[in-house]
Amino acid sequence: MQYYIRIRGKVFGPFDEDQLKTMKTKGKLSRTSEISENKVDWFPAENLEFLFPPATAPAPSQTTTSGTSASNSLPVNSGTTNAVPSEPAIWFYSVNGTEGYGPVTQTAIVQMIQTGTLRSESLVWQQGKEVLKIQASQTFARYLVKNFPTPNSDFSEYEETPKTKFLQPRLLLPIITIILIILITGTGFYLYNKITKKMDVEKVVAKVESSIAAIKGNIGSGTGFLIQPNIIVTNKHVIENEFIDLVTVTFPSAKSTTDVGPYSAKLLYADPDLDIAFLEVRAKLPILSFVKNYQFRRGQDIVAIGNPGGASDTGTIENAVSRGVLSAQVRIENIPYYQMSIAINPGNSGGPVINSSGQVIGMVTLKSWREEGHAFCIPCEEILTSLTRMTNLTDKEKKEHVVMFQAKNAVQWLALTHNILQACIKNNSRNDTVLAVIEFLFVSKNDKILSKVTSDKNLDNVIRENVADCYAACIEEYKYVRNGFPSADKHKINELKGKIDQLQTSLLLKLGVSESEINQFIDEKLNQ
Repeated sequence: MQYYIRIRGKVFGPFDEDQLKTMKTKGKLSRTSEISENKVDWFPAENLEFLFPPATAPAPSQTTTSGTSASNSLPVNSGTTNAVPSEPAIWFYSVNGTEGYGPVTQTAIVQMIQTGTLRSESLVWQQGKEVLKIQASQTFARYLVKNFPTPNSDFSEYEETPKTKFLQPRLLLPIITIILIILITGTGFYLYNKITKKMDVEKVVAKVESSIAAIKGNIGSGTGFLIQPNIIVTNKHVIENEFIDLVTVTFPSAKSTTDVGPYSAKLLYADPDLDIAFLEVRAKLPILSFVKNYQFRRGQDIVAIGNPGGASDTGTIENAVSRGVLSAQVRIENIPYYQMSIAINPGNSGGPVINSSGQVIGMVTLKSWREEGHAFCIPCEEILTSLTRMTNLTDKEKKEHVVMFQAKNAVQWLALTHNILQACIKNNSRNDTVLAVIEFLFVSKNDKILSKVTSDKNLDNVIRENVADCYAACIEEYKYVRNGFPSADKHKINELKGKIDQLQTSLLLKLGVSESEINQFIDEKLNQ
């Protein structure tokens, strides 16, 4: 038969009968030791007769050597020997005060008292030079341990599975203290280095440049950057006066030439309140991440990347890098901006403002024409808010939004063309340069675009018809000027002027565009 021993929750074994007898002889087993044959059902060792056979105990004495009752007293010294000798003295005990058991070791007596097997009404005694009768109290157990210490039972050689011992409680405090000191010191050094180290512009640019786009339209150019797969953000004013179907997008710093482009763009959303627009571009390139919960830091190092010079004689400078610092938080027409001390030029609009970790904290949008090196960017929180507004639109609302944006562009260009042609008619002067521009921008390029606008059923029928009629009338004006103002058509042209003015007034009202906006658009384009 094989047996297992459980000591303070730990299981040892298996052991055979001879091994158990040896452990009992060494004092490692007592009557109360827990024994099992299957590690499920446990019983006291005293149930095993080969370990603890029934024995007749010597009659206990009722008096000490001095003749005094000791039922409630500790052992006394007889003058020559201790009343309670040390191991391996043999002890006997009685649970109910009548029947005796034994012999057992002192360690077994202590264990039985501590586990409650022997209580205050139990008796213990020893056969030797003196016979004592003593109550088995906790006080007596502490006395034995203090005055007659015995080695702790060691079962390590029989352990079934070694287990990791926990750290001593007295060692935990210094160890925890050392760990905290290391963590605090390391965190301090990390924060110090993060705050004081200079921005590595070269690494930042290398990390983000492949995600930055150059946007080219018929009239102007600008910059954008990928913020989600196939979605770039830019300034609304970069594409506001362009027909989106004629806009091209490239990624000048893409690692592969096949990723450079050009790509066609599709307008997804133009924010009605902020200078923000989102375009769909089917480019498989990495996206830039925004700083989460960004807090403005005056004097923070920044990098702006963009494509300036698109409207100049020198051409576009692709993904030009500018370095500067954040200066202040300002509001212009109640819209929040970050003011930057940095060199910004036309074409930078829509480009990202990057921190030292290569994350976006804003988007370039304005520059000061009076003070050199003063520019403004839209905070990243405003970009994310605008993106949320777009996401919350239904598919139908998105389509209506885009076609209305295109219709507004169409009306602006019709108004500009009408204004230029009327100036030629009024002065009876044909300007071949002006006509060539109108031919290139309006007639040859935009004819298909305007046809697309006027055929889009997501647009109100009246608006579509008015745009088509206004376009046809402008073409008649253009032909009249190009043909040298034939006198036979003069009366007809005067009628067309009145018709176009009436159509434009109706369109501006339906599209929510003020006459001052149209006049501003015309002035800007005439001065370019």
